[in-house]
Amino acid sequence: DAFASYGDMFPPIYATSLRAGERSGDLEGVLRRFLRYQKMILNLRKKVISALIYPAVLVVLMTGLIFVMLTWVIPKFSEFFTGFNAELPIFTRFLISFSRGLADNLLLTIGIAIVAIFGFRRWITTRGRLTWDWIKLRIPFIGGIFHRFALMQFTQSLGTLLSGGTPMVPALEIASQSVTNQVVATRVASIVQNVREGEPLWRSLEQTGVVSDLAVEMIKVGESTGALTE
Repeated sequence: DAFASYGDMFPPIYATSLRAGERSGDLEGVLRRFLRYQKMILNLRKKVISALIYPAVLVVLMTGLIFVMLTWVIPKFSEFFTGFNAELPIFTRFLISFSRGLADNLLLTIGIAIVAIFGFRRWITTRGRLTWDWIKLRIPFIGGIFHRFALMQFTQSLGTLLSGGTPMVPALEIASQSVTNQVVATRVASIVQNVREGEPLWRSLEQTGVVSDLAVEMIKVGESTGALTE
């Protein structure tokens, strides 16, 4: 209860694990399991970040290259084309005009870009969080990494809570809160009522459409054999 009162400093799964450990008389074991869970999630997060560094660097370099091309290279070529006194294609004329506009208003362009970046970051942390998480899951190659990381967060949190003695329904509610991707978190949280009414966990997760077939089958086996945590 003391840790739960500082909810902005400690994640809900921590206070709930402590509560389950105190009630079951295995507080030390619960703390050790929570520590293993934290280490696993942190190691996984490091791997995800390292996997995304290379494409992120490519995107930044590509954006910088396009900006240099538009504001410096193409205006130089336009002076070269002017000497021919020839009719250029409409797309070429548009590109040259657009590049000159950017070059002539360079400070304004940079200011607009900075405002757009800050506006986008504010949007994805407030009203656009769900939409942005949905987009991230559908990015080729990278989306699969985000999806698997979200499922890892959910299953590890749920397993840690269940092994500590937390009942299924509150464990599901807290495990869904530990998922950083709001699309996956919302879908998983929607099954709480079904499980409370007696529907098997594997069937409820299958209906969400965000849990892989392999995970569903493993959870099904775990429920039927009484080894769900493992």
